[in-house]
Amino acid sequence: MVPGNTTINATATPVGTDMKLNMETYDEMHVSIKSFTGGEGHVISLSLDNTNSVEAQFYVRLGGLLGSSYNGDYSITFDD
Repeated sequence: MVPGNTTINATATPVGTDMKLNMETYDEMHVSIKSFTGGEGHVISLSLDNTNSVEAQFYVRLGGLLGSSYNGDYSITFDD
């Protein structure tokens, strides 16, 4: 849930230097809003903008492609 008139930033960081992450955000109706795919070892970030005066629900889907190190670990953070 994102409060009204708020922007939330989602940042995903792979641990492995050869992992490629991808992230997609969806609204309450499960309609895709934004998507991004990073390169090997790249940090990816997306912003969720709630321009309404009431809170809204968003969904984040995070995926990735493993490299030869097979390290699929990552961290994800949300901040406003």
